[in-house]
Amino acid sequence: MAHGYEVTEVKNGGVISGRVCYSGKEAHDSLVKVGTHSEYCGEQVELGRLRVGTDSGVQWATVMITWIEKGKCFDSIHIPLVHNIDCRFEPRVSLIQSHTPIKIMNGDKIPHRAHFALIKDSGQTKDLMSIAVPWAEMNLGVSRMLGHTGLVGIYGIVHPFERGWIWMMAHPYGEVTDKNGKFSMKDVPPGIYKLRVWHEYLGEQTVTVIVRAGDVSDVTVIY
Repeated sequence: MAHGYEVTEVKNGGVISGRVCYSGKEAHDSLVKVGTHSEYCGEQVELGRLRVGTDSGVQWATVMITWIEKGKCFDSIHIPLVHNIDCRFEPRVSLIQSHTPIKIMNGDKIPHRAHFALIKDSGQTKDLMSIAVPWAEMNLGVSRMLGHTGLVGIYGIVHPFERGWIWMMAHPYGEVTDKNGKFSMKDVPPGIYKLRVWHEYLGEQTVTVIVRAGDVSDVTVIY
C-alpha cells in the first residue's frame, strides 16, 4: 500500500474511541445569499461548516493516526460516493483509501459542477479536476480516480457555497465523527500514536494516545 503501510493480521488490538466537543457559546454558521437556482436551493443557505449535537459534540471532524507502519486492511472495497443532494455535497467529509476511484452523482433537478483540489499542509492548493455531474433524471454518475494522499477539497462551481472534503488515506485508521461528536477506531496495534484531529471550521489539534492490547483508549478533544 501507499507510503509503505503493510497490511497484517492484528491480534488482540486495542480501540481508540472518544468525542470531539465544542466549548464555544454559540454554534451557528454564516448565511449566504444564493445566486443561481435560488428557486431550487432557496434564497439563502447556511454554509454548514459547524454542526454541534448532543452535549456539544462536533459532527464532521476527522480523527486520524498520523503514522502507522502496519495494521488491518481497509474494511470495504466499494466505490466511495459523493452525492449532490439539496444543493449540498453528501457526505460533508469522507475518509477513503488513497488511489481509489470515487463516484460523483447528482440527486437534484438542476445542474452541478464540482471542482477538486489537493490541499497541501502549507495551505497551497493543486487543482486536480472539474466535473460536470449529470442531472438526476439521467440517473448517471461520473467515476474518477484521485491519485493522491492527503486532503482534497470539493468546491461547487455553479454554487460557490457548496463544500465537501475527502481525506485520501494511506491506512485505514481514521474516523469521521457522528452527529454527537463520537468516533471509534478498532483493531489498532498496541503502541503510542499521535492523532491528527481536523475540522474545516475549527482547525487542527494533535493528541498523543497510548493503545494497550485488548483495551479501550478514551480520547476527548475540545475546541
